Amino acid sequence: MISEALLHIITLHLNDEPLTATQEHALQEWADTSFYNEEALKLLNDKEFLRNAIQQREDTALAREENWQKLLQQIKRQPAHSTFRPVLLWRQHWKAIAAFLVLAAGALWIWHANSLQQQRAHTNRTTSQHISPGTNGALLKLANGTLLVLDTMKNGIVAEQKDVQVMLRNGRLAYAATGPSSGVPAYNSVITPKGRQFSLVLPDGTLVWLNAASSIRYPTVFTGKERKVEVTGQVYFEVAPRAGIPFLVNANNRAMIEVLGTHFDVNAYENENNIAATLLQGKVRIRYLATGNHASVVLTPGQQALLQQALNSMHLPITVINHADTAKVIAWKRGIFNFEGAGLYDMMHELERWYDIEVIYEGAIPDIQFFGKMSKSVQLTDLLEGLKVSDIHFRIEGRKLIVMP
Repeated sequence: MISEALLHIITLHLNDEPLTATQEHALQEWADTSFYNEEALKLLNDKEFLRNAIQQREDTALAREENWQKLLQQIKRQPAHSTFRPVLLWRQHWKAIAAFLVLAAGALWIWHANSLQQQRAHTNRTTSQHISPGTNGALLKLANGTLLVLDTMKNGIVAEQKDVQVMLRNGRLAYAATGPSSGVPAYNSVITPKGRQFSLVLPDGTLVWLNAASSIRYPTVFTGKERKVEVTGQVYFEVAPRAGIPFLVNANNRAMIEVLGTHFDVNAYENENNIAATLLQGKVRIRYLATGNHASVVLTPGQQALLQQALNSMHLPITVINHADTAKVIAWKRGIFNFEGAGLYDMMHELERWYDIEVIYEGAIPDIQFFGKMSKSVQLTDLLEGLKVSDIHFRIEGRKLIVMP
């Protein structure tokens, strides 16, 4: 449901009226909520699309119910060469019109995407084998070593442990204390295999999202003067603030990230050259865990720290990127592949983890950069069709994707 305040902002935007900084932030935040909102906003900037969308609405039952005929006739009476900018009309009916246009933009984008997918289905494919994209799911390892497959579990209590109940709420794991803490805390782990991603709420209220092939280990109750977790792979945090009790993230036993209350992403896959910590809100301190390496940095929002994963990282410095592309970094959390400026090797790492495949190169890795975004819900064969324009050739054998010269 879109709020009236947001609909009003969209109306101002449609009329090319200036927005305040707060309004611009709210509009961008809405667009960033999902890939479909982002694409809908792009369509809303297209005046020809707006005219066509309203005309299409004339044939719908919803149009009859809301008496859009008068509106459509006013638009049709405009001279063909006139600019579509119905300021007075928007001010009279801004709520209904803006709501419709947002829905129409999203619907037409989805229709367009489905049409492209159907067209591809009739073309010659790289292979007849379909490899489906990843989905929501994970393994939960309890303190006693029991492994629970969360993919198929329904909402409700999934386990009871010392002092806590573990629950699923709308596909997200959460904890509820059943009494005061009684000594040494138990530890749980959430593990996402390849082809899975998942989210959970830690016992302190911190929100966590795990990308494919990632893990987090944490206590079922946070006690003492710090909150400490261990992660591998790629994990996004929205840390619940607790005065005087810092939040610590051990990233792949290579780096320690100290948090006081913030939103950040850490990428600590073992097959990547660097551990990357990217800050969106707040402040974090990052340091090496290698003995003898005392390098550390404090990040401010928009910065990214790169720490080399080399075992001999005794004296390696930490590289800081001041204007990191934060939207690209967390695109995975929004269900999007963002390949802006990515090389083939980096792209294939993402595909390996999301589609649970192995990529093999026959010959040298082509030196190619890619640009653009794509929904992570597409079939692998559909994605590969889009790469043919770059003169990249593939074949699939089982779950192996072979890149051919």
